[in-house]
Amino acid sequence: MIDFIDYPDDYGHRLIEDKEIPVRDCFHIFTRGMGEDSFYKSDELFRKVFNSTGIILLHHRVRLLGFNQMGNHSHFTAQGPRHACEDFIMTFAIRVAQHAAYTKEGGLLSKIQYGIEPIEDLEYLLTCLTYGDKNPLSAGARHLPTDYPWGSAGLMFRKEGTLPPKEARPLGILGAREQKKRFNTNERLPQDWLFLPGDLLWPGNYIDYRTSQELFRNSPARYFYYLSKNQKARVQMGMRPSITLTDQEARNKLAEISLNLYNTDNISTLDPNRRVQVAIKAKSTWNIPAKQSARLLHLPADALKDILA
Repeated sequence: MIDFIDYPDDYGHRLIEDKEIPVRDCFHIFTRGMGEDSFYKSDELFRKVFNSTGIILLHHRVRLLGFNQMGNHSHFTAQGPRHACEDFIMTFAIRVAQHAAYTKEGGLLSKIQYGIEPIEDLEYLLTCLTYGDKNPLSAGARHLPTDYPWGSAGLMFRKEGTLPPKEARPLGILGAREQKKRFNTNERLPQDWLFLPGDLLWPGNYIDYRTSQELFRNSPARYFYYLSKNQKARVQMGMRPSITLTDQEARNKLAEISLNLYNTDNISTLDPNRRVQVAIKAKSTWNIPAKQSARLLHLPADALKDILA
């Protein structure tokens, strides 16, 4: 197995030697669709969340090898410490929730489900990279994944001289106030980053697509081979919320659920039947295990385990 040695300072802009290709400490991280067609009322809100990917990375020691954003979920293939990848996806989920539309039932999508799973081998790493790229086709898009603007597929195996796009312009030509207005952030963005028409931050600014190409042995044929494989079952087997919450974090989530269901965040005032309903909701929303919920809700662990099975 090939191990990753160090983080590059110039993401996506230098060739990576074989010994530097990451295999260890890679993760598939994602948000879930929750049965909605789209979370967003407008293209502008969708764009703001798309731009937030690069902005969030400025504060997280995470190396993105690829990603894909759909209207109701997102996939990322990332390398870095697990805690950094968890912090990234939690922050991204919060950003999604801030721009989410209302559900059909009228409730604000304030809790976006997310998950993380380790990538144990190179084969699965290639599978995860192309699974995200294949999402637009699975959703019925009538064009190649490389033409989908809301992800990293358009960076892969482009003809020499076509990246960055000719229409891209450096952020440095805009004043600080104009940057804040266009990209919905108070962050000081790297001034050599590029943006595209429509106020889109070019994903090549922060996606390490050259390493991704190295993973496919610099072979477009190998990339399209994995893109065409039937990968859905293997990837979705791992798509379950798997971030472990501390007792205090879980207690806060239980209190929020209780407040939403029964207009009180004081769990001790709930009767056992209502506490069970809180546990069921906690399991489906946050994957809080029966044993932890039973301890925090003062319910019989064995009985709750059977209910949540």
